[in-house]
Amino acid sequence: MSFFYLIICFIAFKLNSIFVHLASGVLGICALHWIFAKDHIINIHLLFFVISYQATNFREYHKLLPLAINIFVMVMFQLSFDAQFYTTIRGSLMIMAMKMSTFQITPLDGIVNAFSYAFSPDHIDTYKRKSNYDVLTPISFCTTSLVYLVMSSCVYPFLSASYNVEYAYVTAQTFRFSHYFVNDLSFALASIAGVKPLTGNSWTLKTEFPRSMKDVSYYWNIGMSHFFKSTIAVFTISSALHGFNFQLTAVLLSMGVYAMVEIKLRKKLASKFDCCCLCKRCNTDCKHTYKTYQVRSLVLNSMFVCLNMYHLMYLGAPFDNSAADTGYSFTHTLHIFGSKFKFGSPIIVAIQYFITLLI
Repeated sequence: MSFFYLIICFIAFKLNSIFVHLASGVLGICALHWIFAKDHIINIHLLFFVISYQATNFREYHKLLPLAINIFVMVMFQLSFDAQFYTTIRGSLMIMAMKMSTFQITPLDGIVNAFSYAFSPDHIDTYKRKSNYDVLTPISFCTTSLVYLVMSSCVYPFLSASYNVEYAYVTAQTFRFSHYFVNDLSFALASIAGVKPLTGNSWTLKTEFPRSMKDVSYYWNIGMSHFFKSTIAVFTISSALHGFNFQLTAVLLSMGVYAMVEIKLRKKLASKFDCCCLCKRCNTDCKHTYKTYQVRSLVLNSMFVCLNMYHLMYLGAPFDNSAADTGYSFTHTLHIFGSKFKFGSPIIVAIQYFITLLI
């Protein structure tokens, strides 16, 4: 199945025909059936596609209204199905929702192209960025994705039963590595199809050792970051697409708020101390007296890197696989944040915001 799909994807960039787009969409449906092996799940995705495609007609009233309709339909699905079943199909529905949202704002020509775009298990920017075929890029991304898969699946069981800093950090890192695996595998498949990935393999280091929470926002979901341009919008829309899930919503919105507070604080610190400590690395010809590799800048930037690593550990710790099949409860999330961390992360951000007001 995967082999024939990749052949069709490759041909699709050489031949821009209705047949190829239709075949790509049909193979996408076959891939869904192969993964879930249940016809009614295919019907749910087809129903979502039809509703989302028709919602495109409402963009003349407001360009984000179709996206709101997509989110509403996702919520209705969540309320209609039991938690375990909805968790199973949520990922594929979210990908389709993001693809259709892109289509609704910058529409392709015709329902066949929309059908191919929605059901093709390909990168969200397939129809935007093309490149010559490069055999090394997919090999590189496939290799790193397998490394992340092993790390996310094999490290966690060897942790000690006692809850300590190491346990919390690796638990959070395991959750992030599972995300890296999916992203790099998507990049690999997209590059096989002739699509130029939006980033190289080094993006995970910029998430694991983040200069700023804004970097985490960008590299965590590069496609959505390009689409919305705004840090807070990325996490707000992402949390909405996840439906009524307190843990995911709390984590995603927290990351957005953390990023906004940090941006304001570092902007004021850079002005007050005249050094390169902004969220985004300064150019070599910036107007600051103390450049990136001078002591004052290094101290401030290192401090924020450590704080951001702590925030990632705090926000990722509740994803401990204890309820991955049905979704984590409100009490579970608050128990981890409260009893294990004493709500240290939001307290630190509140202090940062207070300092921002004083400077």
